[in-house]
Amino acid sequence: MNNEHKGRLTGAALDSTAPFVLPFSPDPWGVLRPPVSVEALQMSAELASAVYRMDLEDWMQAGWTDVTVQLEDDLVPLTEKQGRFASLRSKHILASRLGKAHPVRQALDTLRQIDTSTTGKAAVMIHPAPDGRYVVAVSFMGTGSRLSDWVSNLRLTAQDGIHKGFLQLTRQFESNEDRILFPETAKQLQLERLSLRDILKEMRHPNSRFQLWLSGHSQGAALMQLYAHCKLQEDGVQMRHLMGYGFAAPSVMTGGATVAPAAYPLYLVQCSEDVVTRCGGHVHLGVCLTYPADDALRSACYPLDHQPLACRARQVVRPLFALMQDTPSCIECAIALLSVLSHSGEEDLRAALESMGIPLVGKALDAGYIQQILRAITRRASAAYQSWSGKPLSQQRIAMIAQGILPGLKQIGMKAYFHAMVEMFRFPHSIAGSHPGGFTGTYIWIAQNGISRLQPSVWAGGDRPFRMAPPEDVTQDTITLTGPAYMRRHRTKLPRRPARKPHKPMTPPRRNTRRAIPELLHGSLQAGETMVRIRE
Repeated sequence: MNNEHKGRLTGAALDSTAPFVLPFSPDPWGVLRPPVSVEALQMSAELASAVYRMDLEDWMQAGWTDVTVQLEDDLVPLTEKQGRFASLRSKHILASRLGKAHPVRQALDTLRQIDTSTTGKAAVMIHPAPDGRYVVAVSFMGTGSRLSDWVSNLRLTAQDGIHKGFLQLTRQFESNEDRILFPETAKQLQLERLSLRDILKEMRHPNSRFQLWLSGHSQGAALMQLYAHCKLQEDGVQMRHLMGYGFAAPSVMTGGATVAPAAYPLYLVQCSEDVVTRCGGHVHLGVCLTYPADDALRSACYPLDHQPLACRARQVVRPLFALMQDTPSCIECAIALLSVLSHSGEEDLRAALESMGIPLVGKALDAGYIQQILRAITRRASAAYQSWSGKPLSQQRIAMIAQGILPGLKQIGMKAYFHAMVEMFRFPHSIAGSHPGGFTGTYIWIAQNGISRLQPSVWAGGDRPFRMAPPEDVTQDTITLTGPAYMRRHRTKLPRRPARKPHKPMTPPRRNTRRAIPELLHGSLQAGETMVRIRE
């Protein structure tokens, strides 16, 4: 391991592969999975942050090769051996496809996403591991800065019990598996051609040379869950060859769409104040590791506006965020807010759009047309609510939430209200390396400072899914242990159960049964005589 190849954000060694080939061991729920690794978690946070910019040079210098970037329908290979012109061309393509676009182009790109989402972005690369093995890394990018990138998030309806927008992006990446090539690795293995699909086929066998490492943030963590689901359940990839770490992951499916949501070898790091982790579907796949937000995290990661109006605005908005506990309740709050916006004037509409960071679109479109868009989104959200909850939307409930929004909105104004909403939504959800003023992204900070406080939980599936905490008296610091030490610590911390009370029959024993008939012996007893059994 070269000490020079350290991550810029967490300091993790980028050339390490040992954390991804650890043997599986039982967790507190009795499920076999890879043990939690601090190093793997930090490397996953580094990579999940890097794919937003597709800045992978540090990883390539650390020995990761055969790097391929998926930008929607295009695949861009990145290699250190390519010529200067090809390298500059690849960087230009990445910058033009990831940066902000003209409002007209954004509108056209958004229209293309009406039927099917095709805005998926991901990075794939490979690194040799000990004993002739290889670690294949796939990191899915979260929602980008363009308006079209949000369409898949808003495609909330369930398709076969799975979030439709996330599933479409997962299928898009699957369609490119045969085109994602590993030429340098093929030469090492003396193969004419090696694709991601070839690697996945080999991972069906117990002695596969390849280990798949998945990562992602936000939408990327949702795609990570669904990609793992598709590979394990549809393609026959063996669970021992797959693992992943996601950050700020939405839930992705209903409890009935998978038999055991907790059985997936995935870890999902969450912040308790991150609303995104509460919506999407009903259940997460794998183990949720939740950091309980505290003053230390907020002071390091939330660059809040401390003006009196901004502080008052956050107090006004906080009750609305408290109502958002799952996907149906998040949809209810969103529809209530859209209802308030649809009855607002042109000036308030533009103020709301400006606070949400899309002022150019607000200036380019007529206020009446914006209201039509809001009503169309409301109709789609209502259909999504019914697909997840199984019942129609309650207009009485929407009216009640809207009535709770209006007094605070009138008190502080539209711009301050939406500015506070953006702050409370954005800062707990961020993974970026730093904010202006020296603030750190929330999930990078957790990876650096908060691993010992992560609280594990898993989802139980079924028609009424629910979260399950670990067994009682399992200390939270066990999350930093790995392998057999984890189980030994778990067992020693659990107190012995009290002895069971003797079982009492519900009904008295019947009389005059065969068991009540005395044993017949030679002769008979006389009055006052007793029988003594003699051992032979």
